[in-house]
Formats: sequence, structure tokens, C-alpha cells
Amino acid sequence: MFRDYLNGEISWPHYCGPDVAALRERLNLTQEALAALLKVSPKTIFRWESEAEALQPNYCIALCMLDKLGEGVFTLMDQHQKHFTLEAAPERRDNLTEDLADSVRYNLEANRREPGIPEPFDGKAVAELRRRLGLTRRGLAEELSVSPSTVDKWEQGDVALRGPALTILKILWQQGLKALPPTK
Repeated sequence: MFRDYLNGEISWPHYCGPDVAALRERLNLTQEALAALLKVSPKTIFRWESEAEALQPNYCIALCMLDKLGEGVFTLMDQHQKHFTLEAAPERRDNLTEDLADSVRYNLEANRREPGIPEPFDGKAVAELRRRLGLTRRGLAEELSVSPSTVDKWEQGDVALRGPALTILKILWQQGLKALPPTK
């Protein structure tokens, strides 16, 4: 398919004013919202939709991606979502947009199945971690070589988690007590 593109046999779709307006409405976006998404001014969107200005090819490509991915593009933009590599579809369909959409769906489903680290990692997360590890506050304090009052303050939110303590707790969340060095 890429060879077809290079040979000029296929090209990106061209969007005209009514196409932009229809896409924007299908995605429930205002002109201002689409402008923010494409990093243009709202006046530019207005000029495109009123056909007072032609779209540049790079914006046609961006609109095509929005058109094919739909609202899934916002999930891809979410900085809290894990990033995955694209995988080939099991069978070859010679349809790049369908393969891309399938890969996005697969990766989003995999992300939902994988237990993630809570964000923000706050007092509730520390209490949940302690329960998952089957430890009392004193037991967690002993494992981490901190005072029981420190664990109390973490769980109550009196002390903000940061630095090495936060890193260690996140590692424990993912790997459990096996991540800690053995005690002597």
C-alpha cells in the first residue's frame, strides 16, 4: 500500500469546508476545540468551513487521522495512558487505517487488563498496597526500615510521598515484597 502511495496511485483524502464541519460535528467539537486540537486559530477553522481558505496538505492528513480514529484519538493523547508499539494485524488486509485502528483497540484493551500503579500515589494507595502485601502498618514500616508513625503519616496524607520512598512503594506495588533485599 505504501508503494501505491509513493507511485501516486493513492493519496490522502482532500477535505473541503463541509467535510471539516461534518467531522467536527461528528466528534462533538466546537470550532474552538478543533482549532486547539490542530494548533490553529478558531478563525482558521471558520475560514476552512466557509471555504474562504483551502486546507494545507498537513492539515488534511491530521483530519484524516481524526476521521479514521474518531474519539479514540483522545485516548491516544492522554498522557496517563501507556504507550505501546503497533503490532501487525493477524491477516494482511492492505488497509493501513483498519490495521492502525485494530492495533489501537488491542493496546487499549491490554492497558485495561494490566493493573497499573495508582495516580496519584497517595495515602489511599499506600493503605491499599499494605493490604495487598498482607502487612500491618508496623510490618510495612519494618520492611521499609522506617518508623510506624511514618507509615501512618503516609496513609493519612500528612506527609506527601516523593523521592526514594515513592519509588520504592511503586516498585512494591508492581513486584511485591520480592523486590526488597532479604533481611539478615
